[in-house]
Amino acid sequence: DAQLAALFDAAAHQLAVAEGNDLTDRIRCPLCLIYFDRGDLESGRLTREHIVPRKVGGRLQTITCKSCNNKQGSRLDSQLVAAAHVHDAAGGLSSLRSVARIGSSRLAVEFTPAGDADATMQMAVIEKATNPAHVGSAVESLRDGASIQLSGRLYRESHFHLGLVRAAYLFAFHRLGYVYALSPAARVVCRQVLGDDAPSPDLAKIIRRAPFEGELHAPLFQCDLGPVLGSPTLLTLVRLKRLRTSSYFVLIPSAGADESVSLGSLEDVSRRLHGRQVVIRRRSMSVGQTE
Repeated sequence: DAQLAALFDAAAHQLAVAEGNDLTDRIRCPLCLIYFDRGDLESGRLTREHIVPRKVGGRLQTITCKSCNNKQGSRLDSQLVAAAHVHDAAGGLSSLRSVARIGSSRLAVEFTPAGDADATMQMAVIEKATNPAHVGSAVESLRDGASIQLSGRLYRESHFHLGLVRAAYLFAFHRLGYVYALSPAARVVCRQVLGDDAPSPDLAKIIRRAPFEGELHAPLFQCDLGPVLGSPTLLTLVRLKRLRTSSYFVLIPSAGADESVSLGSLEDVSRRLHGRQVVIRRRSMSVGQTE
């Protein structure tokens, strides 16, 4: 895999510089920081990783170990895809699956959410996944005035937030290399992403929907807020797209933050960003003065 080999070479050079040696035959996974050598390219222990999942428009890649790629792909990246699916459905562009409880009956259903208060939700029974006897009893229950209750979680919000934080972290590694990944602040982020720490209750405070729904040149932009706010923080714009585009601002500490930093401490940065103009150019993003 020539692309993977090129990613290895670039990472190995960055690691040698960061560690102050001339060893260019090894790298560290930017997430777990375990060392890998060139033999791990052939064994498959190293992989090309999409920073934003390919299913939601990601193209840019970096290098991670197979273990981190697989575990976090199923745990976090899948939630980004699920959330994008829900966003499409909310716009009437796709349907969702759930379990409907009507009286004592349980039906597997596919439905399209109502886009506004005056719209009607469309719902169809998935016959292959539903007991036919439950369909008849559900009809009778509806005639008697029973309500429809949809159960099942469409996606886990905490893991969705962690998926966005993970994308912001990997993009920082792509841009800044091991100068960032080996910093104490980066370890704070990775403990969350790897699941070493319980999901922070402050995740929702450092992530905001961004008002960028149209087409931009790339799904990822990042800038350092130090020069503007005097805070060692990186602001990342992460964009997800299946049929519709949804954009999110994500805050993570920069390499200049000390080891006492926490994700919760970035809440103040989020408040100070409110009302400031964010400028997107072809390949860059910057934060200006208050609008």
